[in-house]
Amino acid sequence: MIAIAVFFFLDFAISSLLKEGLNKGFGLRQESEILIVGHSHMMMGVDRDKLEKGLKCKISKYTRTGVSLPERYLMTQQYLNSKYSKKLKAALIGVDAFTFSEGNISKNCYTLFYPFYEDKNVNDYLKRHAKPTEYWQHKIIRLSRYSDDLINSSVRGWMHDDKNYKTNQINMDEFEKQRSKWKSNISFNKELMSKLNELIHMLTKRGIKVYLVNTPTLDTINHTQPENYKYIMEYYRKLANNNMVYFIDFTKHESNYELFFDPLHLNVNGQTLVTDSLIQFLKNQF
Repeated sequence: MIAIAVFFFLDFAISSLLKEGLNKGFGLRQESEILIVGHSHMMMGVDRDKLEKGLKCKISKYTRTGVSLPERYLMTQQYLNSKYSKKLKAALIGVDAFTFSEGNISKNCYTLFYPFYEDKNVNDYLKRHAKPTEYWQHKIIRLSRYSDDLINSSVRGWMHDDKNYKTNQINMDEFEKQRSKWKSNISFNKELMSKLNELIHMLTKRGIKVYLVNTPTLDTINHTQPENYKYIMEYYRKLANNNMVYFIDFTKHESNYELFFDPLHLNVNGQTLVTDSLIQFLKNQF
């Protein structure tokens, strides 16, 4: 019995430290004026520390690799429903050409939310996506919630490390050899389109401004389906039809290969450009 008690004590203590690291890294337990939500595009595209210094306000950057719109809705909801959202004035939501495409994002991204069982909406989400045995295993044994990637994110959170370490520039010759690997279709799933509208409404009804941010993706990717790309960018512009919703589009940088680490993600140079541009744009908004 003593061994079991010690096990569960250590399980609780160590997992609490890991969770606090995530909270620090994402800024989930601070009263921020700006919330950033998105997947790896926004993760690598925005320098939170630099943005905070430039705008002189606290910012929560809740970005996870492989999350689709339902997860981005959940992440936004998670912060809005916390006691730390009282000062929130604006949300930067990552969008791109593939936001409404099914099957483009990781099917196992629900595992990223295991550390947040205590949140009712997250708990309901995990019940829907995890197998029953998997759900209860991670619910009972807290340390099992943390993959190597989550542990790494926690450590970076404790170290206040939000840097983009990708300094390499995309090699176009190598890209052409592996082009099929990056093939994605731009499509328009109505449920996902509706989910974005729900996300916008959830924020604006609380008086929070919404900035839809399209960080640049490589021109070769965008031009695979030029008409669809043009249509989806125009769709985002139409959503920004009032003083509560804005669309910040970085498409004009799609041919500047010095900014890219791979066809979809920015290196540190790209992050600097996007962050500096956001500072200049948002300075006029606050």
